[in-house]
Amino acid sequence: SSLSIPSDWFRSKGLEPKSYYLVVGRFVPENNYETMIREFMASNSKRDFALVTNVSDKFLEELKEKTHLDRDPRIKFVGMA
Repeated sequence: SSLSIPSDWFRSKGLEPKSYYLVVGRFVPENNYETMIREFMASNSKRDFALVTNVSDKFLEELKEKTHLDRDPRIKFVGMA
């Protein structure tokens, strides 16, 4: 059986069901978030890039400086892992 997530959860995160790539993991440099974000930003994907992680403010600020991820509305931090 499949997991059913209420559609209002998707809307609250700015997502549409089945229209995003999902990454779940610890928010640390060794998990290659910089590479994933850079490559996604370089893509022409119409999907969103949803991250479920324990956001570290320090690492997030570093990534914003390096990648300017905050300029890409497709990248969404949607919750804690």
